[in-house]
Amino acid sequence: IFLSLIISFSLLLSQLIHPLAIALTLLIQTTFTISLLGTLSNSFWFSYIIFLIFIGGVLILFTYITSISSNEMFTIPLNLVLLITSTTTIMILTLFFSPLIMNLFFMNLEKMSMSIYTNLIMDNSLIKIFNFPSAFMTIMLVIYLFLTLIVVAKIINHNQGPLRQLY
Repeated sequence: IFLSLIISFSLLLSQLIHPLAIALTLLIQTTFTISLLGTLSNSFWFSYIIFLIFIGGVLILFTYITSISSNEMFTIPLNLVLLITSTTTIMILTLFFSPLIMNLFFMNLEKMSMSIYTNLIMDNSLIKIFNFPSAFMTIMLVIYLFLTLIVVAKIINHNQGPLRQLY
C-alpha cells in the first residue's frame, strides 16, 4: 500500500507548480517512504532519525518560501486529483485481489506469530542506551541539547519580527 501511495505522490509532485504544495507533497511522500523503510528494517531508529532530519530541512524550506512568496492561494486541478485517486485505487485493488499477495500476507502472519519472542529479544537491545556504561553519555547529550536550545532562544532578537514584511 505504501508503495502505491509513494508512486501516486510522485505523479502528483511532478504536476504541481506552487512551492508550498510541492513542500507538502514532499513531506507526505517522505512520511510514506520512512514508514515503508521502518517496516522493512528490524528497528525504527534509522527511520526516526531520517524523518527528523528531513522535517528540519522542510521547515527551513517552508520558512524560506513563506518569506519570499506572495500571499497567493494555490489550488490543485480537479483532473489531477481524479488521476491520482484513480491510480491509487487501482493499485490498492490490484494488490488486495492478487492471489500471490494474499498468500504472502497469510504466510507473514504465521511468521509474525511464531517470532514474537525473537522480536522481544531484539527490542531489549535498545534498552542498552540507558544502562550503566552509556547512561552517562545519554544524560550529557540531553543536557547539551537543552543548553543549546536555551542559548539559541536567548540569541534570537525578538524585536525584528518575522522575515516576511507586512505591507
